[in-house]
Amino acid sequence: MQQYLPLVASIEEVCAELCELLTDESARQDVRSKVAGVKKDMTSLQRRIEEGKTELEAVLREGEEFREEVTEMASWLADQQEALAVEMVLTAEPDKLEKQFDLHEEHVQDISDAVHHLVESERGMGPVARDVDSIHAQLDELGALVSRVRATERELGSAEAAAARLQQEGYMPNSDTIDKVEQLKRQVCGVKDACEARQQELDSTLDRLDKLYSDLSATNRSLEKAEREHDALKPIAADVTAIRAQQHDLKGFQKCHMEPLAQDIEAVLTAGQALVQSGGHGVNTSTIDSDLERLGDRWTDLKEKASQRERRLDTALMQCGKLQDALTGMLGWLGDMEDMIAIRSLVCAQVVKAQLQEQKFVDQLLSDDNDTWTRGQVDGQE
Repeated sequence: MQQYLPLVASIEEVCAELCELLTDESARQDVRSKVAGVKKDMTSLQRRIEEGKTELEAVLREGEEFREEVTEMASWLADQQEALAVEMVLTAEPDKLEKQFDLHEEHVQDISDAVHHLVESERGMGPVARDVDSIHAQLDELGALVSRVRATERELGSAEAAAARLQQEGYMPNSDTIDKVEQLKRQVCGVKDACEARQQELDSTLDRLDKLYSDLSATNRSLEKAEREHDALKPIAADVTAIRAQQHDLKGFQKCHMEPLAQDIEAVLTAGQALVQSGGHGVNTSTIDSDLERLGDRWTDLKEKASQRERRLDTALMQCGKLQDALTGMLGWLGDMEDMIAIRSLVCAQVVKAQLQEQKFVDQLLSDDNDTWTRGQVDGQE
């Protein structure tokens, strides 16, 4: 019905445009009246559809209520039929009652065998596992046992009612059968309590495993991010300023990544070890052990890489300091040598100059002596 409403609106728009084009007032009124009739029919049809929908919903509700009443009536008829069968047994001939009593004892014996199997099955269940798949299998096994317990409880209830009626009519020689039914009820109750306790233990262990692996997954993601961050650190620099900056970056990495990771990993390892240690004898914990071992190995590798980088930075900084001291000493020695060479150069120049002057003086003396000797020799020959 909803899909025709836009069509009605479109007809109204076309009618308005047509009325603007028409000059005859009677023609306009005729068009408007037809459109109004169509709109009125549409509204009436929509109202009838809504009424029909309401009636159908009411019929459906009544049908559901009738179905529930029929179900209750069928259950009541089944109960009445069972009660009538018991009454018919009690009002039968004594030989038939005696036969029914024998059948009742056989029924109780069958129930006793079933209870024995229930007890054995409950005792034969192994300790709660420490992996999710095995726990789900144990939950399925426990569910099957609980279904058997409930069926046995129903059988015991039927046997107890039959025994009570037979005893009331005086056809039961003693109360041994009733006592046996009571004993079987206590055994079944014990198995039921044990099943409830095991259900709680299985659920609790499953919750602990789910939390452990959820935390483990989150911790592995954080650890992987920390590994990437560490691998992205720059190589060791060669100058003091850059090395100190890299030491500061490493401390920031340790504070932002390593310290929170240490707490998370410690919590995961503690929870995992608690699950392993609380497992019963013979419980397979290899899955948890291997997962925790992988986490521990990765964490150890990351800590070793961070420690190694810290040591390398300290060594590089120390070596840069020693080199700086050596360079400073060398520069000082070179400065001293330059000063010494400069002084020696100056002294040598002055000495050479004096020696030259002295040599000139000696040469002058030798020249004067030579002249005197020549004149003396000439005078001696004369």
